[in-house]
Amino acid sequence: MALLTGKYRQPFAERRFFLFVDVVGSTAMAERLGALQAHRFLAAVFSAVAEPIELWRGEIHQYVGDEIVITWVEADGVVDARALRCFFAMRAAIAADANRFVQRFGVRPELRAALHLGEVIAGEVGQVRRAIVYHGDVMNTTGRLEQATREVGCLFIASAEALASLGPPPEIRTHDLGALALRGRVEPIHAFCVEQSVTSV
Repeated sequence: MALLTGKYRQPFAERRFFLFVDVVGSTAMAERLGALQAHRFLAAVFSAVAEPIELWRGEIHQYVGDEIVITWVEADGVVDARALRCFFAMRAAIAADANRFVQRFGVRPELRAALHLGEVIAGEVGQVRRAIVYHGDVMNTTGRLEQATREVGCLFIASAEALASLGPPPEIRTHDLGALALRGRVEPIHAFCVEQSVTSV
């Protein structure tokens, strides 16, 4: 999460990318491994992906169970398509460490994610424990897009708005999913399945 600074003392609007990254199959894994080993497994996954997140200048906003929420101000996220490439760098870091995960936990982790862009209100909340929060439809929509990855059989979904801002680099392939009806939203959202070409891995 971003450091608390004077910048956030008064709420303000800004456009941000949000990347919600989920560890696949963590619920069943927790049942099989037990609470303590499941915690260690998730901690190891989060540790493995910390370097690529930092490399692509992502800001870890929060950990929510088995999910990481990463964000960029739009101007930062579009540079070198950071907000897109970060997810593939995270997957590469997991793949590079696959043998260690298999030896220690009996499974190779897999990630799925959703990326969206939109306006949020950023500001500090709380008295005893203060924190920076982001409010806006973009947060809910990104979460719904991440849930939709299970339904459409795609590991990475990005909204049309996010892709239009980024201009996907040549190693990124997209498949048009059309207008997705998301739970809790009246209006569907145009989205794409995003993949990295094999030659670029």
